[in-house]
Amino acid sequence: MLSNKIVMKNSLISAIGHMCSMLLGFIAQRCFVHYLGLEIQGINSVISDMLNFLSLAELGVGSAIVFRMYRPIVENDQETIASLMQMYRFIYRIIGLVVFVIGNFLLFFLPVFMKDQTTGMGYVRLAYYVQLISTTSTYFFSYKRSLLFADQKQYIGKMVDITSNILFTFVRIITLVMFHNYMLYLVLQLGQNLLSNGIIAVYCDRKYPYIREKKIKKYENVKGVFIDTKDILFGKIAGYVYNATDNLIISAFEGLISVGGLTNYKYVTNAVKNLISSITEPIMASVGNYVQVKAEEDSYRMLKRYTFIRYMVANIVATGLYVCTGTFVGLFYGEQFLMSQEIPLLIVIEIYIGIIYGPLGEFTSVLGYFSYEKYIHIAGAAINLVTSILLVQVMGIQGVMVGTCISQLFFWIAKSVLLFTKYFKSKEKLTQMWFKYIAYSFVVIVQAGVIEYFVQSVVGAVYTIPVFLFEVFLCVSVPMVVMAALFGRTEEYRYALGIVKGILGKIVKKGKQM
Repeated sequence: MLSNKIVMKNSLISAIGHMCSMLLGFIAQRCFVHYLGLEIQGINSVISDMLNFLSLAELGVGSAIVFRMYRPIVENDQETIASLMQMYRFIYRIIGLVVFVIGNFLLFFLPVFMKDQTTGMGYVRLAYYVQLISTTSTYFFSYKRSLLFADQKQYIGKMVDITSNILFTFVRIITLVMFHNYMLYLVLQLGQNLLSNGIIAVYCDRKYPYIREKKIKKYENVKGVFIDTKDILFGKIAGYVYNATDNLIISAFEGLISVGGLTNYKYVTNAVKNLISSITEPIMASVGNYVQVKAEEDSYRMLKRYTFIRYMVANIVATGLYVCTGTFVGLFYGEQFLMSQEIPLLIVIEIYIGIIYGPLGEFTSVLGYFSYEKYIHIAGAAINLVTSILLVQVMGIQGVMVGTCISQLFFWIAKSVLLFTKYFKSKEKLTQMWFKYIAYSFVVIVQAGVIEYFVQSVVGAVYTIPVFLFEVFLCVSVPMVVMAALFGRTEEYRYALGIVKGILGKIVKKGKQM
């Protein structure tokens, strides 16, 4: 599965393009803070998180339909694919209208989350409205992306997104420097959204002309789609509570400036997290196709291999973010924006858990265990919300982040129990996986602590490019050596090494041919 050329192509294009976008994004973010200030950055973050609430209106329809596309695509059943897309289009147009109406209603609650704001509320409402239009427009075009995803052709959408992102980010940087105008910045974001979704919609119409046929038979199992949608909705709610409420809680209890300061750290860590997602996301469709035709033992072997690959990434990412984030913020944003070391530590814990338990979530999704997952999502959302609200009053920002980490740990444990109880039906294999998880995590904890202690002892709190590059070198080279020494004899490590050698071999071969 992981050696599939299509998966590699999707992941490689996503990674290269995302790194280009990420570099420009850092510059744009620096210009945003410099020319517009922390308060506008806090307002922008709060509005974005409020509008993320509207993603709940999607109800999980997309996930339910994509799940049903895997088999028709494998069997080239164009009639079923076309009927699914027809239903998808109809539902998304209704959702788009509902989102716009609800968005206008939420406008009245905007002042609740604008603690200590000095910017006029009229200006804030206008900014909200521009972002609402951008969010709403997505539902009228983006549904066709699901077909590319299920057909393992995400690289097409990624290439369009990356190109438009690079172009519009460059333009946004120029406008920030020249005009210092937040509203113009938002209008450009809206233009980028419309352009990229429009191009992908046109491409899908030409690539899959059968989805535009006027006489398309209605999908027969509509009831099944809506049953899955109902169950997935709980996951959507949990996702919103997990991803969007942190800034809202911090803003309500601590103020917009605290949100703006934390955003600098999260922008760095989210850029890395999004890079990892761009590499691993294409694999999910391949997992969906794989489990349709393979035996459980083969799937278990694949899960172990895939988990170790994710661990290799999580090891380097977690170590690097813990050691380097403070230096990066001090270097590129300024020492006045530095926060306590507990902030990057808690962000790293959250990201590490998310990366390493990712395969569990992907398995349960492609297996269609929505009716079981809903209980996990309800409990996880409740844990996150309650602990964050309680702890923010005692620990401040750190309390909110501790609550998020606790809920992540719960998801990790609960989804592993679900997968190994329902699909693999083996407590022994569950125990084996958790021994691996604990061993993997122990290595990261010790390793990151030693490197951070070494850097502070040798260099100290110095925010220069040479120091940053030195930290990056340590955080990449040391984990690679440690993993080779501790896990070099395992089947999972040899498999991962074989993939890396295969990719490098192809790159070298193409280089010689040029």
